[in-house]
Amino acid sequence: MKSWLVSEKEHLIQQINQSTLPHALLISGVAGAGKYELAHWLAQTLACELSQNTSPSNVIDDTFTSPCGQCKACHLFIQQTHPDHLEIAAEKNSIGVEQIRASSRFFEKTAQLGRNQTVMILAAEQMTESAANALLKTLEEPTPKSYVILLVNDVQHMLPTIISRCRQIQLRPPVGKHLVNELNQHSDDAFINLSHLAELTDNEVNQAFKAISKQFVSFLYHGKQRMTLLATLEQQPHNLRWLEKMTVDLFRNAAKWGSFTEASDIAPQAMAEYFGQKRDELYQVYQLINSYNKKVVTYSQFNHELGLEKLLVDIQLVMSN
Repeated sequence: MKSWLVSEKEHLIQQINQSTLPHALLISGVAGAGKYELAHWLAQTLACELSQNTSPSNVIDDTFTSPCGQCKACHLFIQQTHPDHLEIAAEKNSIGVEQIRASSRFFEKTAQLGRNQTVMILAAEQMTESAANALLKTLEEPTPKSYVILLVNDVQHMLPTIISRCRQIQLRPPVGKHLVNELNQHSDDAFINLSHLAELTDNEVNQAFKAISKQFVSFLYHGKQRMTLLATLEQQPHNLRWLEKMTVDLFRNAAKWGSFTEASDIAPQAMAEYFGQKRDELYQVYQLINSYNKKVVTYSQFNHELGLEKLLVDIQLVMSN
């Protein structure tokens, strides 16, 4: 388990032992922060037979500390066949009202193994308005030994009425050199990932970021492959924040606050010369990205696909000057 999740785990264990665990939890944090890892561990803990009947193998000073991993409930959970656990994820681009109503019906039934029932809703911000309102009824009238765990990338996209009925857990992975240490990497750059890319603590996501960064740099340098880049960005939920980070890094390197590394077919020296002459354009690109980001946040009906395509067209025009 990631180091920054340990304190949250200990706090949840304490609540379980004291029978004070809230009926609804909202775990927020960027992708890679460990939301699913923590939620999955909690759900298995609540399912574990030893969480109700403690024994020396999983207790310290007569308190439960972790799921045993050996009982029937744990085996079912690991195999993703536990009858008292339900996970809900978006179908296509949203979580519909029928999916949430299914969770209500799930709670109406008696737990098959006679213990706790858990419903985990992944990317809960993708619930439609009707789905969110349906969930409110479940949160307002909880059944005994039932727990709802919401996973959210951005809590600002959730209804305040839902937030107010949940206990919030905000995951904040380390940044800067602490992050480098977590990844077992080495860097002299104290500003690495400093402000808003905590999800890069996940190595798989980190590799995706590096791949897209090379693609973005190549697009800026050559002024080509716009549609290819667009297709890639459309599949990446962090596209705006990543484009902002990439542009800032380029500007810093162009200002000689950092050094260029080889990207795709472009040599570091060629990038230094090119972007060194394009600092004004890079700043304009940064402003375009920020402007687009404000539109996404402000307008709920904003067409992301067309907006992102227009953004790349505008960036291409700026860099061609």
